[in-house]
Amino acid sequence: RRLTWEKKDSVFVAPVPTKHDLATGRDPARVKIFDTTLRDGEQSPGASLTGEEKLILAKQLAKLGVDIIEAGFPIASVGDFEAVKTIAQTVGCRDDPPIICGLSRARKPDIDRCWEAVKHASFPRIHTFIATSDLHMEYKLKKTPDEVLEATTEMVSYARSLCEDVEFSAEDATRSDPEFLYKVYSRAIAAGATTLNVPDTVGYTTPDEYGALIRGIRENVEGIENLTISLHGHNDLGLAVANFLSGVENGARQIETTINGIGERAGNAAMEEIVMALQVRRQYYSSKLHLAPSK
Repeated sequence: RRLTWEKKDSVFVAPVPTKHDLATGRDPARVKIFDTTLRDGEQSPGASLTGEEKLILAKQLAKLGVDIIEAGFPIASVGDFEAVKTIAQTVGCRDDPPIICGLSRARKPDIDRCWEAVKHASFPRIHTFIATSDLHMEYKLKKTPDEVLEATTEMVSYARSLCEDVEFSAEDATRSDPEFLYKVYSRAIAAGATTLNVPDTVGYTTPDEYGALIRGIRENVEGIENLTISLHGHNDLGLAVANFLSGVENGARQIETTINGIGERAGNAAMEEIVMALQVRRQYYSSKLHLAPSK
């Protein structure tokens, strides 16, 4: 059954219940909390974590009830691989478990290493990404747009051959050409992605811009009707939480946060700030999401 709600002249379609939703009794129309403290948060200066410290934090995040824990970047080091694997084997197999996610570039060795780490969880996820802005494609990837499209199809399809739950990120999405972005996301969906992440990689966007981008993706990407749109952003302009709230109003249903907003440069969107914004203003946001205020 497709769950729908309206906003102005558009109809947004909520994701159908996932296996994780059904197993844990979580509302599929909720705003999902994806915590990346153990991955992106660790990029904050001085915040490097041992495997034991990651496990302690992962247990506490599970107690908080977060939906997804991004436990690390398994190919980055042997230590990070082992930490993600241990979290998958323990926290990922507890009662009412979170999804355990690992990050990988859109490369087979990354994806293989990620899968080897997360596959032990009850609900594993591979999160793969490729850059889509003109700057990143030309100077970092040294790839043409067509090559990025082909890599998206190939690598998302490969990730999906290993794991049912695949999140795809278009790195530097907020500085990418929207029309190209729609093509990339459409390719990712056709290849099997189940969540689409829209990163504000360098903390560049503003709330109105971000909301419009999310709305454009919802209206122009092929096959997006039952997928989750996710938000990822940095606080370089002090706007990360405001950007997320705008994204939620325009159809996003997953937010990628860190505890206390720690992360590279000026940090990430702070979990406690956006959760409390949604909670304190629940009458307002429940009406936007068409949920009962108690939710």
